[in-house]
Amino acid sequence: MRHCPDPILKFEASNALNSKVFVKVREGAQRKVFLLSGVLGERKGLTFTLDALLSLPESVLTSVTLALAGPIVKNKDLDFVNQKSIKLQEMGCRVVIENRFIDEREMSCWIDASDVVLIPYQNHIGMSAILVRATLAGKQIIGTDFGLIGELIKKYKLGSTYNGSFSQLAREIRIIIQSPESDAHGSVASSSCNKLNAFKNYSSRCFYKTLTCNNLSVR
Repeated sequence: MRHCPDPILKFEASNALNSKVFVKVREGAQRKVFLLSGVLGERKGLTFTLDALLSLPESVLTSVTLALAGPIVKNKDLDFVNQKSIKLQEMGCRVVIENRFIDEREMSCWIDASDVVLIPYQNHIGMSAILVRATLAGKQIIGTDFGLIGELIKKYKLGSTYNGSFSQLAREIRIIIQSPESDAHGSVASSSCNKLNAFKNYSSRCFYKTLTCNNLSVR
């Protein structure tokens, strides 16, 4: 599978902003933080993720923090989140909801404060900027095995994938909670993925791919 790089600049946030987000997300609790970010809705797997977590037993959920970082645009999605998050908290899961636009600099803080980045996009064949940001931060990823996201996670050993069912996503979350060794992923392969998507290489790689895809050559 061929793809053009998704160029990402690494932002350095202030210590104050880093601390503010870290305290909000971690709050001193010894839990694994699972981050779902971006413009949150059905396409990003918002309701899918909540259903997956609700299928887990309380013995697992008491070790989980779900962080939702980004605007929830549709009222029906917001109503669903409010309803399901109450149930999750009753079962012992901690839920942090930041329902607003978050710029790239602050988003880097949310990723840094998390343990696992969720990319449960629905029927998405393309790339994900969050995947690249999570890889730059050295975070484990759980994503769909569909399309380019699944291909990159498997190729560069960035984490784990599931087959599209929320029960399989729940299984991957449970494995991380119950198996400390599951934190490890391929650091060498992750480095290769970072180099592939380096901002400085974007123009040259796109130019090369344009030539090769159209059977052209440089003279």
